[in-house]
Amino acid sequence: MLVLAIVLSMVVRHPLFLVAAVVLATTCYLTTKGPRALKTMAWVVPLFVIVTAMNPLFNTMGDTVLFTYFGGRPYTFEALCYGAATAAMVVAMFLWFGSFNAVLTSDKISYLFRKVAPAAALVLTMVLRLVPSYQRKAGQFAAARACIGKSAGDGKWMDKVEHGASLLSMLTAWALEGSVITADSMRSRGYGLPGRTYYAIHRFSARDAVLAVVMAALFVGAATALVVGAAYVEYVPALSIPPVTGPAVFGMVCYVAFLALPTIVNVLEIVKWRISLSKV
Repeated sequence: MLVLAIVLSMVVRHPLFLVAAVVLATTCYLTTKGPRALKTMAWVVPLFVIVTAMNPLFNTMGDTVLFTYFGGRPYTFEALCYGAATAAMVVAMFLWFGSFNAVLTSDKISYLFRKVAPAAALVLTMVLRLVPSYQRKAGQFAAARACIGKSAGDGKWMDKVEHGASLLSMLTAWALEGSVITADSMRSRGYGLPGRTYYAIHRFSARDAVLAVVMAALFVGAATALVVGAAYVEYVPALSIPPVTGPAVFGMVCYVAFLALPTIVNVLEIVKWRISLSKV
């Protein structure tokens, strides 16, 4: 679902579609990450402003010149609008990928690819957990070395370099040892062998089948409207937004409904969880 939402958000340039993408990506991110999302959301508005303002500095195409700089280089309204469209797409991608990273956990990756490509699923799972695992272990090593006065910030310049190199060496040794242990453990459990059974907490239910059908229908409807040009907008050299037609309305409805599905699913899960807690 999130992968298709990312694809749709990448190909649209119509202002209404972009506004819908940003709003629904924001709601999905907030319902996925919870209160932790507020810290990340503080970067959204500055990111939007920076990308919007910088585009006319590199793209001088456009008929409406707002002002000139550097000896007559134009800063055009059309390039500014195109920058706003690009910024909206970047913000939407940032939020969609944030939700994707939070939702697609290692157990879900193993469940999805355990039969098709077990080795690739294992490698992908290890890659996704590499950075947070490294950060956690680096904090433990740094705290232990700080107790004996050998942290990366103690001593003179050469001492800091030596202590940092020692910390990096410890992390490398820990990672190599962990990879060997993981490989031996998976081999002893017969990972990837034919006929091996798997335990998974996830099940493909009738609700999932219905949701998949609805998703496919909405995605096809939105994609069809985009293919026929119902949401086509031309920004340069002159801003041209075509009038709203029946295919555009149909595509917009399908587009909004499809992008709203992740938020709806998250809200339903939150409500279900609250109800279950109230019964405890």
